[in-house]
Amino acid sequence: MERQKTGGCRFTDVLFENLEADPIRELKRVYLELDLTYHSAFEAEAIKFLDRNKNYRRNDYRLSREEKELICNGLADLVGFYDMSCKES
Repeated sequence: MERQKTGGCRFTDVLFENLEADPIRELKRVYLELDLTYHSAFEAEAIKFLDRNKNYRRNDYRLSREEKELICNGLADLVGFYDMSCKES
């Protein structure tokens, strides 16, 4: 099993923008980074999935200032780790 190959405790970062822009390239990068075997059969299934969902539109959430604050406070450690800001832009 591939998870056992990684020791079950390896991680990699995935930027949503990269995944959205070129999902197959990003999947290949993740597999390479985690030293997992990337099979052509997996890629074929991923391409089928993407084709079936090509009309998907992501949700457009509107959060209140209070909701944003609650999220930022709850995720403060991650926000700092990833050098992100919760300030209004």
